[in-house]
Amino acid sequence: MFGVFMVTAREAVELFLILYYTAECVRRAGDRRPLPLLLGSTAIGIGLGAGAAGWLETDLVPAWAAALLSVLVASMIIVLVSGGLETVSRIRRSIDARFDGLPLSTARTLAVAMALLAGFREAFECSAQVGLLARAMPAADVAIAASAAIGLTSCLAWAGPLLHEAVGTKVLFRASAVVLMLIAADMLIDALGALAAVALDASDLSHHLAVSLLGDLEGGASAIGPIARAALMAALLVLTIQRWWRESR
Repeated sequence: MFGVFMVTAREAVELFLILYYTAECVRRAGDRRPLPLLLGSTAIGIGLGAGAAGWLETDLVPAWAAALLSVLVASMIIVLVSGGLETVSRIRRSIDARFDGLPLSTARTLAVAMALLAGFREAFECSAQVGLLARAMPAADVAIAASAAIGLTSCLAWAGPLLHEAVGTKVLFRASAVVLMLIAADMLIDALGALAAVALDASDLSHHLAVSLLGDLEGGASAIGPIARAALMAALLVLTIQRWWRESR
């Protein structure tokens, strides 16, 4: 339940931050009430993202396509977090740079596009990762964890300006990014295992070899799966800590 709660809360907070700073930029461009337009675009994006993630779980999508998309999503999360986009200040600077000097009409168009894309991306990432974590969990536990995360995020959104400089907020946001990155690493290994199994079946290798490799990569009887997960997670942690250390000096 903790993993579902953490992923849902992290993605929701990140979406709130994007909307909050985007609304600030549109207000500076001259729109006094940008929220209705942004919230509408975000709602559409969330619906599309959740629908796309659910569609991938159906039989309409080939196994290799779903696995490949999971690899891309997990890789994108890892790159974003390891690249330093896990901090509030970096998110704000990135958004401010896009709106710098834009006229109102252009700023509104860009804001709508960003809200739509942010809603889609966060909903898709959240649904994909929660789907991975919830495979062995009762549906009620998943619903409770996700609802608690959304409720907490709603409270944080209401008190956001007051918490901006609160002690520990930045550390907590960074820590949640690391947890998200590690979950994405786990998802990446699973997706690579599924791709390997499809490739082995397609090349007419023995069924025993295909099942053995898939079991290895998914944490089966041999140690290949756990070793791959541990090695990837350790490498990501070391790189992230090294970057934080360089930035703090």
